[in-house]
Amino acid sequence: MRACAESSGSGLDQTKWHSRWCLEYDRHVSHHPSDESCAIAMQYSFMNRPGQHVEDGVMVLSKLPILHSDVLLLPRELRDPSDDHQRTVLRVQLDGSSLVGSPNALPIDVLTTHLSLSERARDLSVREISRISSCRSTYNNNEKKENRSYQPSNVQLLTGDFNAEPNEAALQYLMQASSFNGAQLNCDGLTDKDNLSPFVDTWMHARMNALRAQHPHTSHEDLQAEAERDGFTFPACSPVKRIDFILARNHSSSRALHEELSVSVLTSRIVGSKPTADTEYLVGSREGLGMLDSDSPIWASDHFGLLSELRLHYKP
Repeated sequence: MRACAESSGSGLDQTKWHSRWCLEYDRHVSHHPSDESCAIAMQYSFMNRPGQHVEDGVMVLSKLPILHSDVLLLPRELRDPSDDHQRTVLRVQLDGSSLVGSPNALPIDVLTTHLSLSERARDLSVREISRISSCRSTYNNNEKKENRSYQPSNVQLLTGDFNAEPNEAALQYLMQASSFNGAQLNCDGLTDKDNLSPFVDTWMHARMNALRAQHPHTSHEDLQAEAERDGFTFPACSPVKRIDFILARNHSSSRALHEELSVSVLTSRIVGSKPTADTEYLVGSREGLGMLDSDSPIWASDHFGLLSELRLHYKP
């Protein structure tokens, strides 16, 4: 099972999307299914027009069947001018039964987002994402015009352009299940300690394992610093930040129904780091060359992509 990410793209007339995330799977390690059809759950954001309510748009592409999906609005920080439009999270539940040969549907939660440039808005957003990924809820299925219930899966992936580096409070909250100033998640009387497991940073987990094997006598701090540098994803022309993430967790809530399904991290790598072949010669052609310059090389995105390989574990 592979999770991949690519941030920022454009097209489709007057539409644009800021990140694209997809899942593909290998039923056996080296076997790819012949059926290339992808189920798609998406939301597009239209380019800013006067008086228009502007929402961020994200997308999930999957070769696994999509059981249901919904788009949720994230909190705003209107006093901060950098929080200049509505951010969203796309919550998709996939059926992982074909990966493990189960006759019954095995839900896998995939959430993807593009967080605000406002640090305060990001802090509010991750608390909301924790709530909606951890609590039972009811949502409206517009296509079928009916209300549907959401039950968190034991396997959850959270992906996106977080506009935050790993040491920021928002990421630390997700990866340590910590609280902001004592504020705790509450769903039906359960607090953080009762029903939250921390997310795992798949890049750091896989890269640290690889570096430890290569340099067994190097200190943890030095290896961690190297893993951070190796994982820079933005900007593509000269990356200096790691702000794109694939996070994974095995949800420990006592309310979860699918106790037999879990996930572990195998590998993670940066993709999309080279410009197009016909513009690669422009790399380093002059000092200060950036992506917005007319003589810039052309990358697939202003961010590098991230590809993580995960393994599902199933106990019938």
